Amino acid sequence: MLFVRWAVRISQNLLFLVVAMTMCLNAQTPTVDSRSEPFTAAWQTAKTEAERLAVEAKFGPIDLPLLSVISSGGENLQKKGDFPAARIHFNVCAESAIRVSNDLYASICLQLLGGLDRLEGKYDDAEQHYRQALDFAQKPTASRRIPFVLNNLAGVYIAQAQYPEGLEMLQATIDYNAKAGIINDAAPVQNMGSVYGLMGDSARAIPYFLRAQTMYEAKGDDRKLALVHYNIGVLYSRQADYGSASREFDAGRALAEKTGDTTSLAMIYGDVGRMRGLENKPAEAITALNRALELSKGIGFKAAYNDALLNIGNFEVDRGDLAKSKAHFEEALQVAEQLKDAQNQGLALRGLGLVARRQKDYRAVLGYAEDGVKRATQIGDRNGQWQSEALAGIAWRGLGDNAKARETFQRAVTVIEEQRGVVAGGEVEKQLFFEQAAFPYQELALIEADAGNTIGALQAAERTRARVLLDILEAGPSPIDRLMSDQDRAEEKHLRAAIAAANSHAAAIRERDQAWHAYESFLANLYSKNPELRTWRGDSPVVAEKDLEALVPDASTAIVEFLSGQDQTLVFTLTRVAGKLRVKTTSLPVGREALTALAGRYRSQLEGRDPGFRASSRELYDQLLKPVAADLRIPNRVYIVADGPLWELPFQSLPGPSGGYWIEHAAISMTPSITFLRDENALAQSKQPTFAHALVAYSGVPELDEQVRKIGTLYSPGRTILRTGGESRESTFKTDALNARVLHLAAHGVVDRQNALHSRIVLSSPESNSQSEDGWLEAWELMRMNLNADLAILSACETGRGRVAEGEGMVGLTWAMFVAGVRTTVVSQWQVEARSTTQLMIGLHERLRHGDKPAEALRGAILALMKNPRYSHPMYWSAFVVTGL
Repeated sequence: MLFVRWAVRISQNLLFLVVAMTMCLNAQTPTVDSRSEPFTAAWQTAKTEAERLAVEAKFGPIDLPLLSVISSGGENLQKKGDFPAARIHFNVCAESAIRVSNDLYASICLQLLGGLDRLEGKYDDAEQHYRQALDFAQKPTASRRIPFVLNNLAGVYIAQAQYPEGLEMLQATIDYNAKAGIINDAAPVQNMGSVYGLMGDSARAIPYFLRAQTMYEAKGDDRKLALVHYNIGVLYSRQADYGSASREFDAGRALAEKTGDTTSLAMIYGDVGRMRGLENKPAEAITALNRALELSKGIGFKAAYNDALLNIGNFEVDRGDLAKSKAHFEEALQVAEQLKDAQNQGLALRGLGLVARRQKDYRAVLGYAEDGVKRATQIGDRNGQWQSEALAGIAWRGLGDNAKARETFQRAVTVIEEQRGVVAGGEVEKQLFFEQAAFPYQELALIEADAGNTIGALQAAERTRARVLLDILEAGPSPIDRLMSDQDRAEEKHLRAAIAAANSHAAAIRERDQAWHAYESFLANLYSKNPELRTWRGDSPVVAEKDLEALVPDASTAIVEFLSGQDQTLVFTLTRVAGKLRVKTTSLPVGREALTALAGRYRSQLEGRDPGFRASSRELYDQLLKPVAADLRIPNRVYIVADGPLWELPFQSLPGPSGGYWIEHAAISMTPSITFLRDENALAQSKQPTFAHALVAYSGVPELDEQVRKIGTLYSPGRTILRTGGESRESTFKTDALNARVLHLAAHGVVDRQNALHSRIVLSSPESNSQSEDGWLEAWELMRMNLNADLAILSACETGRGRVAEGEGMVGLTWAMFVAGVRTTVVSQWQVEARSTTQLMIGLHERLRHGDKPAEALRGAILALMKNPRYSHPMYWSAFVVTGL
């Protein structure tokens, strides 16, 4: 099975700069003083009291202007990465301030020294300097420094993964500020978010970051604002929401470059490189990682250097350069131990475990993993805990002890289930989190299959399937609209209007991204401030054997579920033989990479009417269906739970178990999971709504107007809404669709490869005075609708495409329809020809009107179309698939 790359590539680069450089707030603005540089040079060489008196006599009194310029000069040198010169300035400033009893600048410059110590990983020295600074801050003339010192002391604890102590110190800082009436100190607020982020509690972290962002924007503090964007970007990347993370990192990088902040740039480049690796963009990844390594090493920023070592080590694992990778992880572990950074120690250990796994040294893997579990548990790092447990499970599997492997994977799963409740954001963010955490569930399925526990293996596989979708269906639609205040509604209306304007005026991609990002930030803030939204989730019970009995009622029905791994694929077949349910598990010697290549080539051949499609079709059949063909000869109604690349495979066009095309033998539906089938069947039986409209049909392009009109003649005129041309507007659809049994959209579909929920159906242009619509019915908008339709037919190009998400399936328009409440959809997997599609759609609706279920109706329409020699090639008919019930 694939061991996904999260094991190392979760950066813990939160917090450093906001603690180390939040020093001189409230200090007097420095003035120009030509004495500062010669005074500093002379003072550092003065060893005796007589020499110091001579320096004072030559350059004048040690007064406020001199101390201010010396300290600010040191900060500028630190910002440029010249740490040794900065330390000289801070030392001179502190000694001089103490000499003349200037308690304020004594506290400030001792803090600056502590911050420099932190950047260099000298935490004991940092704590000593901060405590000295606190002593001076207790004096009446320097008391305003108390919250800043407390905040920085918290940073020392947090950098060493002493999170409870850090949280306590930060809360003391916030409490002090409230008591003293200090309302603009954002540093402890941001750092609270950082600690919760480090502990894996994104839902609690985001509100602190957004609050700090507002405070820094009000003050115009671009340097600190860069850190907020960076920290939010880290949270998004940890949830695998790379689009949102990229926008935050880009914003942070622009501000860091504007302010010349080298230390922030080092951190941002490191996380960008890590993320680009996860996105399979190796050239961009290594460029950014090398830049991070160069910047952090050049300025002696050990924490960022440590992260760069980890990320480059992981990159080298992917490339197979195990010797270099191991060396980088070992150096990273040494640096992390010097820094007393338990979080990065765990990352280094997991990296070394990955290297050992590639070398098949499973005893070494186990040692690294168990050490990682211990350290993660000690510091409350829940992400690190489940990842280390999963690595230990791999080790036990390699050592042949499946019983211990089962125990460790189960512990990993327990932590993941707890973490699902603290993911920041809504449906999309939860789906992205679970996507990266599916691996332990898949390994449990393999272990149960090896043990002959077929039901247990199927249940483990089902626990990876469509979890977020099932949560939504179990808990009901998100209560987000109900929980918005009037102010929230006004802001949302404004933000959605900005998106519509950017779309309708063909704005530059950057402008569109900015509009969408503003709306995403609004939603994130909304989720974070409403506990009901944070905890909104169902908990659909795991499918049981009695459920399977009901789902396979007779010999005519079969369910086929795939679980694809790195080197093998499991196939579960559920059939009835002699009246008894039979659940079988078959292991196929083909992995995900090979299936991705095969399915992609086959689909391309069908789209291009390549005569070589038959050889590819036979190869896919031999790999996937031939080993289970005996179980599939009788059933004429088949549900397929696909996995990975198989979501984009037109199974209906593959050879059937008795020859011909499979569609000639059986009606075929794709379904997100067996649990989905169970829950939706139960819902259909218990909830039978009445509909005002039997059909709502829209055409988005002139050549499909006739399709819609002909389909409309099959339904009762009084219960039908047909809209073509300029009438097929997005705004009217959002009203018409709310009370329709069948929805039919004949329009162009556009797949967004970067963000599947920006995939859209293009309807007619909005009225000129519309400020909220753009004619694009996007997936994210569908998700916010409350639909109850039994069926949605999207007879547009590629409406069935999207992003294949680990466990969740195809995330795009179909997924959005499910979220909105539609039980079944008919969609296309590639561009389709208009005339054949019109014939197919008319045939489909004719059969629906005669009482056929969607899969049977589509099969009948396909068989009728195939009789026409002009349309017998599967390019014309196999693009359309039924997804759902």
